[in-house]
Amino acid sequence: MYKYTIAHSVVIIVCSASFSTWASDESAKIDAHIKNLKANVVVKKTLVDGSGKKISCVDIYNQPALNNPLLQGHQIQMQASPELRKILPNIKENDATSSCPTGSVSMQLPTNEDVARAGSLNKFLSKYGIDNSIDSTSISYSNIPKPSINGHEYAAYGQAVNAIAAQSTFNIWKPLVEANDMSLTQLWLAGGSGSATQTVEVGIQVLPSKYGDYLPHLFIYYTADNYNKSGCYNLDCSGFIKTSDILPIGGVIPSSVSGGTQVEGTLAFYRDPSTGNWILYYFDGTNYTQSGYYPKALFGTGQLSQYAQYVKFGGEIYSPTSTPHTTTDMGSGSFPSGGYKYTAYQRNLKYIDSQSAVHDFSKTVSYIDNTSCYNITTGTDTTWGSSIYFGGPGKSTSCP
Repeated sequence: MYKYTIAHSVVIIVCSASFSTWASDESAKIDAHIKNLKANVVVKKTLVDGSGKKISCVDIYNQPALNNPLLQGHQIQMQASPELRKILPNIKENDATSSCPTGSVSMQLPTNEDVARAGSLNKFLSKYGIDNSIDSTSISYSNIPKPSINGHEYAAYGQAVNAIAAQSTFNIWKPLVEANDMSLTQLWLAGGSGSATQTVEVGIQVLPSKYGDYLPHLFIYYTADNYNKSGCYNLDCSGFIKTSDILPIGGVIPSSVSGGTQVEGTLAFYRDPSTGNWILYYFDGTNYTQSGYYPKALFGTGQLSQYAQYVKFGGEIYSPTSTPHTTTDMGSGSFPSGGYKYTAYQRNLKYIDSQSAVHDFSKTVSYIDNTSCYNITTGTDTTWGSSIYFGGPGKSTSCP
């Protein structure tokens, strides 16, 4: 009994010491990341949003992305090139109303507390549910099969096509999400395979462990190496260059009312054929306004330095527990049969091929894990073009 007690105590002491060392090392990593991210950043003004979060008005030419070694000497692209304007003539200059001084853009810069909420720096920078501290070469997108990632469920459609742009009009919802879960709707542009997979992504997500609330946030994400060591959400690392305040990157956005007003937004990524940068646009129904872009240099000699090889639209949830099934909603929490005003949709789905021709999206691959939990349907008409309805409530009598 005595020996057992001593041995047991020693184990506890060792574990405690190990945890203390890990916590200290992790804290140092977080401090270093925040310090490096904000190095040389010039804040012209500080604002407070409706939720009480601090918003920094950052000088466009002294923003965090420019601290990336890959972007040393980078010339910021404030306008589309003449070549892109031939493809997309109705581009509006960056004259969006902003509360920030001229020459600056608003940013929600991450804090030590934001990173700590995620549990570790790796988890904070990773696509949620994919820890980029591990080798993720098993997550293959070759010929766009559904990624085999534990805890992730999809209701999405994809198309294998060489593309330089993709666009979608989303209706925005506030799905009910369990504390450790995630729910999103988005568009993906991706290329490469295995560890060389690269993506640019934009959509709407509810992710309590990241944002500290249960509200819908506009998000962006990129990876240059299959979610392994590169990439991050929003402005959490030195990647995306913000050039206007037309979109609240990482910010809370309003949502639709079931059976009532539908809140929509049209988002698009276009690769500028002159610079190779992947530009994020907001479309107001008439004109496109540039929000910012992922520079070509982030993708090295990888596939997205040229064009994407597949596009994908739909929903995704993540839950760390599988039994019983999570109650987290996808979309509105309604199945596609709910229809307009009740179900999540994306409409007017389009892409531009590598020869600059515009096409309506036409699915060639389905990503559906369990139709009893979440599902998706597609349609085409003269008003909505190519469209999808998707979503579901998660756990139910048919999804135990």
